[in-house]
Amino acid sequence: PPWEIPSRYKVRFPGVKIEGGGGLQREVPARLEDSTRPDIAEGSRRQWTDDMVFCIDAPETMLIDDGVSLERTEKPDEFWIHVHTADPASGIKPNSELGKFLELIPENIYLPGHFQAMLPADISLDQSGDYKSESLVDQYSLAAGRPALTFSARVNEKGDLLDYKVEPGTLHKVTYLDPKDVSKFCNEPPPPPASDNSLAV
Repeated sequence: PPWEIPSRYKVRFPGVKIEGGGGLQREVPARLEDSTRPDIAEGSRRQWTDDMVFCIDAPETMLIDDGVSLERTEKPDEFWIHVHTADPASGIKPNSELGKFLELIPENIYLPGHFQAMLPADISLDQSGDYKSESLVDQYSLAAGRPALTFSARVNEKGDLLDYKVEPGTLHKVTYLDPKDVSKFCNEPPPPPASDNSLAV
């Protein structure tokens, strides 16, 4: 129909239905508690107490799934660049109903006029009666005290990769930045203006 958003139909996944006006639909697991497990990295997580993690996302973003930080080394021309990502897999059984639910849409989908979340914001562990527990998005979206999986690269000022590592951790200092403010700070040129042309049928 003419009022539908065509971009919804450009992405197809097995086991996922397209609902007119409603995006992509999956069957939500009945008991999410059966799909969770204790943190598999408990006791091994690095505590990011000193480094500030910068998450660059639009203010309306609900799931903050990545952030960056910079760490100095003993050499003035070498640095660790850390990319911190949300770590829901540490608490979700890989072959569980919830794990299979997330496999159906394996990433957030950004299409013109439509956004589809891999992990919907309204899914929580206990949705019985009038009580609803903290949503999984709230549990794993990057913030102080939340788990993260960090990919790190040690580089010099020439950009040479000197070392790398991957490690689980817990974030403690997190700040959120609007992409527009970051672009302005970095003196990035503004995007080209939208076209004034219109299409008539």
